[in-house]
Amino acid sequence: GPNLLVYLVDALRADRLGCYGYDRDTSPELDRFAAGSVLFTAAQAQTSWTRPAVASLLTGLWPQRHRAVDRDDVLPAAATTMAEVLARAGFATAAVIANGNVDAAYGFDQGFDYFKYVQQVRLGELPARAAEVNPAVLAWLDQRPRERPFFLYVHTIDPHLPYDPPE
Repeated sequence: GPNLLVYLVDALRADRLGCYGYDRDTSPELDRFAAGSVLFTAAQAQTSWTRPAVASLLTGLWPQRHRAVDRDDVLPAAATTMAEVLARAGFATAAVIANGNVDAAYGFDQGFDYFKYVQQVRLGELPARAAEVNPAVLAWLDQRPRERPFFLYVHTIDPHLPYDPPE
């Protein structure tokens, strides 16, 4: 089967990306990637914050059904994730995340053969940036089982508050 990649950029506005029609050159690499990918034009988050929105993305369930909606809630083991379905279908599954709201402690590792939370480098710093996440993604891609298709979920957080853009 085809390889599947979900690269989620937490708090990124689609209307500021060239591939969605923004006229400033803000996202040349994403635009180039999108040109050869499936680009969803009618996607909508099911809620306003990360944990329930990603739970819905990975399960296909409304927040009221998966029940991972509050700060202390865990994604129930009974909620089948896309990773679980694809693993049963023979896919190698991996997740590399930079947002603790979707960490294994909250049940988001369900179905992933490999799950890595890339945390901030030093206490008090901004969350890990894509520059720290992407090497872990590339390392997994280099060592993944080549005989199987893969499902890779990557969750970066660069545009999220506190906003401190690189030069």
